[in-house]
Amino acid sequence: MQNPTQLALSIANNSRKSLKTIAAVERGKTKDAEGRLLGDQELIAKGLDPELVKYYNDFVEDGAKTGYFYTKSNEDIKNN
Repeated sequence: MQNPTQLALSIANNSRKSLKTIAAVERGKTKDAEGRLLGDQELIAKGLDPELVKYYNDFVEDGAKTGYFYTKSNEDIKNN
């Protein structure tokens, strides 16, 4: 189990990596001129975690659905 300081540092580090990944993907920095995802070594050379890039790309390609802002329509409420 991590002590509170280690936990806070871990969260901050992971958040920074996630935000850097999101920014790079949204700015088109993770794909080549033909729109293909760069290879792992190329992503690492850019200071990105290839696994996070792939997860975020999958999330976006799936429509970026989290359910967080999901609201039932009036019809859904009436019918259920």
